[in-house]
This record gives sequence, C-alpha cells and structure tokens, in this order.
Amino acid sequence: MTGVIVSQNDHGYIIKSFGEVKGLLSFNETKDQKVGGIISGYVLFNKKGSGLALSLNKQSKSKSDDSANQKSFKDYLPTDDEVATIAQTYSSAIRHSKECIGKSFQFKIVETKSNYYVLKTVLEKKAKIAILPKPLSTAFGIALPFEDEEFSFVGYIFEMVNGQVPVASFNTTLEAFKD
Repeated sequence: MTGVIVSQNDHGYIIKSFGEVKGLLSFNETKDQKVGGIISGYVLFNKKGSGLALSLNKQSKSKSDDSANQKSFKDYLPTDDEVATIAQTYSSAIRHSKECIGKSFQFKIVETKSNYYVLKTVLEKKAKIAILPKPLSTAFGIALPFEDEEFSFVGYIFEMVNGQVPVASFNTTLEAFKD
C-alpha cells in the first residue's frame, strides 16, 4: 500500500491511501518521518472497524488470512432489501434509469450509505437514479466535497444491481472500454 502520512498518534503514523483506506505504521517500523511524506508498506492485517496494520517489511501470511480480510465488490453494493427500498423510494427515476448502461451523466448525491452513495441526475429532462460504491468514488487522493449540496460530477453507468438499480463510477474513462 502506498499512501501519505496524514498524522501521528501515540502508536505510530497514520497513513491514508486512495479512497477512505487508512492504516497505522508503528514507530518501531520507521523513524524520522514527517506528516505529508509518502510511504509504501505492506498490510499485515485488517482489523474490522479499526483500519489496517502496516509494515515496511514483507511478511509471509497464509492465504486464508488474506481472503478472510478482503472485501469483494459485492460488499459495496446494496443488499436485496436496500435495492427494493431504493426502487420504491425513487420509482419514477428508476423507470428512466434502466436504459442508461454505457452512458455518462451529471450526478449529485442524494443519500449517503455506509458502503455506497445514491445518486440522482441533474440537467436531465427525466431524472435518473444510480448508486456509486465508495471504492469507485475516488479521485486519486483528492478530497471531493461529496457532502456539499451543490457538488455534482460526471459518472459513468456500467451495470445494474439485481436488474433494477444502475451502478455508476466516478471514473468516466471506463466509457472507452465499452463494447
């Protein structure tokens, strides 16, 4: 993992990487680092809810440890119940969203969930709705004002969740890879 040292606490340096990925590098691992410095390390483990434990030394771990701590893309999508709630809440916008795969739109965030955002188009005659998984909302370390009510961005719709809710990405270069 490569990231920027954003602060330090009693235990070590806090490293922030792309998206919302944070880790702790112990003072025992390195000395004389400064906030704002870039550092590369290895993930020792991911303690759920606490972030990553980092090391500068590559250490052997069993594959089962790696797979137990990794989240899949599906973990960042709404559950079946959440999809049904989104479809019911935004029923008129959902009707216009189903033919949008492979297209880019100007979106703004209307709801923030733990693993994704609910988006609604702006500047469209017929409103469309989509979800944006949080790992796809990165701008390569640039803090974006997602909480600002006036903030909007271009997103690319690339698939559907349960055939009902479109999934968008902040990365519009995906459009170049469509069939």
